Amino acid sequence: MAGLLHDIGKVILHLETPEEYRAVLQHASSSGKAIWLAESELLGFDHATIGLWICEQWTLPAKLAMPIGYHHLPSGASAHKARSAVISLADIIVRGMGGGAEEDLPLDAIDPFIEQQIPITEKFIEEIVEEIEPEIQCMKDLVPGDTM
Repeated sequence: MAGLLHDIGKVILHLETPEEYRAVLQHASSSGKAIWLAESELLGFDHATIGLWICEQWTLPAKLAMPIGYHHLPSGASAHKARSAVISLADIIVRGMGGGAEEDLPLDAIDPFIEQQIPITEKFIEEIVEEIEPEIQCMKDLVPGDTM
């Protein structure tokens, strides 16, 4: 569930501040910075912060809220650090495979904290990529009408 909701803050920013968010995306693209860093620079907060706030408003449990709120900085989570690291790694892998909404924007580097939480090896990453590649391809083939 945290994986599905981890970017809910982006949805809110797109809906509530479309002009400002377009500027964030342009800044990320032109500066080569990750979206969350561009958000912080231009807005003073990022989509993960919005996501955490929404989780609190919805009274979701901490095991969901922490990974949503800290998927770019999993070491900053006050609890559920391993779950936050898993969501962070999954986000990086899927975006690296072209499965993200903003696939042309810079990726986050894998934080060393994630490697402390998850035993990452090249083989581990290759197995994940091989397993999810068909799903990523199906997702890329969706057209807007397919989701209604």
